[in-house]
Amino acid sequence: MQQALLKLSALVLTAAAATAQGTVYTQSNDAAGNAVLTFQRTGVTLSPAGSVSTGGLGAGSGLGSQGSVTLTRDARFLLVVNAGSNDVSVFERTPAGLVLVDREPSRGMRPTSVSERLGRVYVLNAGTNPNVAGFLLTMAGDLVPDAAAPAPLANGSAPARVAIGPGGAQVFVTERATNLIDVFAIQPGGALGAPAQIASAGVTPFGFEFGRNDTLIVSEAAGGAAGASTVSSYRIGIGALTPITAALPTNQSAACWVVLARQQRYAYTTNAASGTLTGYLVTPGAGALTRLDASGATGNLGAGANPLDAVTTVDGKYLFVLSPATNEIAAFFVRADGTLEKLPSQFGLPSTAYGLAAR
Repeated sequence: MQQALLKLSALVLTAAAATAQGTVYTQSNDAAGNAVLTFQRTGVTLSPAGSVSTGGLGAGSGLGSQGSVTLTRDARFLLVVNAGSNDVSVFERTPAGLVLVDREPSRGMRPTSVSERLGRVYVLNAGTNPNVAGFLLTMAGDLVPDAAAPAPLANGSAPARVAIGPGGAQVFVTERATNLIDVFAIQPGGALGAPAQIASAGVTPFGFEFGRNDTLIVSEAAGGAAGASTVSSYRIGIGALTPITAALPTNQSAACWVVLARQQRYAYTTNAASGTLTGYLVTPGAGALTRLDASGATGNLGAGANPLDAVTTVDGKYLFVLSPATNEIAAFFVRADGTLEKLPSQFGLPSTAYGLAAR
């Protein structure tokens, strides 16, 4: 009976995979000339579908961020930061592929993360004199700077991600070096005032995603210390974060990126120093976290894989992980119970690649 159920499960997965289609994007992050690399997903297989120049320059090395390649909420445009030339490229997604429609200065140094909601865009500039700069994205894809000055961040704060929160009324930024999470209120016209600065429940807050019912889930890299990474969840208030699950261990190292899957029922961190992914059950409504595996290794890419950005498909069933150290985008099927089934990887990426977005 058990063998029959396993065979049936495999047939169901095969049938579902045969009809699954989509697109995955990353950036080359090449210091000599940045480009978006596109991969077509047919079934469980990624196939190269060309590259398009951003018109800018990459950093040529890791960006230390989440969200450097981002789709707008309506998926019409793809936003890409050019950390080496201090600007942001806007691509329109067309049936024929990506078309570069605008490239604008980021209003700061070393842009590493970008977020969009309802035509409002915020860019995290993580270099000297870091800041969060606001823009408006027009229907034509033009990126227009806000009249307000960018909101400054402290030098040495090592900010990792910017994202517009649920409801579009607040902007969130994680600061790795200060162990703070900044919450900015969006003022009329898009200006950001002084942030509420909230102590992170864990050390080195890095990536984050928004869950159901105004919750925030944050990965905490613990400065890269062996086996010390954690994940926390919070209830979002006005200029406030209330811990729900505080610093729950991954039992892995350097948990830097976090992603949600299966209608936000599960959260996964990519653990750069361990070559693993740690999965968590997210309690519906409450937002509490429960680790799926005692070891913390829900998925394993192997020693030296150095998994970075992660992204899930719209249906939450497929999880892709960027591992430039092994020149691959790794793929997993997210089962209904949150366990991960390893699928074939797409190899041949440059070692400088950074950021992931999927549709």
